[in-house]
Amino acid sequence: MAILGWLMMATASALLFAALHRTLLANPDTLVPFTRNADVVPRHSALLRIIAAVLFVAAVVFLGPSTGFWSALIPLGTALGAWAAIEGHNRRIDNGRADE
Repeated sequence: MAILGWLMMATASALLFAALHRTLLANPDTLVPFTRNADVVPRHSALLRIIAAVLFVAAVVFLGPSTGFWSALIPLGTALGAWAAIEGHNRRIDNGRADE
């Protein structure tokens, strides 16, 4: 079960970052909020995020007996990585607006 859990964790992380990448590409000149949808939501982006969330929960359940609560830190780390990507995108947009 641990191998399946790790595979689900990796797949969920990849899906979440794919959805984020699509969203950032669809909003090249607008700020992207972290807590709600962006102005332009690419097709299937929400579906990718939902599947990623389900896989994260299932992976934590599968990994729980072997790793304890530590398995819950990987989704947290993925969320922090997404936050950093959104923050970097928004800073780039803000810096571009300040130059004008």
